[in-house]
Amino acid sequence: MARAGLAMACADMYLRFAPAAEVDRWGERAEDEARQALALDADLAEAHLARAAVARKREFDWSETVAAGRRAVLTGGGAQLAGTRELAAQILNKQVRIGRPQTFPGLPAATASPAYATALGLLISGATSPPESNDPNPPQEPERQRRGLARWLNETLFR
Repeated sequence: MARAGLAMACADMYLRFAPAAEVDRWGERAEDEARQALALDADLAEAHLARAAVARKREFDWSETVAAGRRAVLTGGGAQLAGTRELAAQILNKQVRIGRPQTFPGLPAATASPAYATALGLLISGATSPPESNDPNPPQEPERQRRGLARWLNETLFR
């Protein structure tokens, strides 16, 4: 999951924040991190989201963006009901799988059920993310200078 996060962050650096001299390097790193995330776990939803972010932000490839987002993960107790995965796949027109949580030290084996996937995912995220990222009222940052297409869209459509 860390590689997927790095891919998305690098794609943001490429599109929005990198100085002109570093743009290509950030784009290449975004692509590399997304590729590694998929190689580590092709079933990880975050890896596919990272690939979609790279396709959208670096390559402006909408067909790849849509293709990378054509998967869904069901979690919760209802995901275990017979036929739920098949019904979700038909309704969403996506590949659907049942999500199982990562193991977390000190918790009973029963928490490996899809019923606990969302709760454990939030627990792991909260336990591993920096405290400031969990602040419900983060300090406001000054608006950053946008480049290229992002700047043109912002100036043309939103001012």
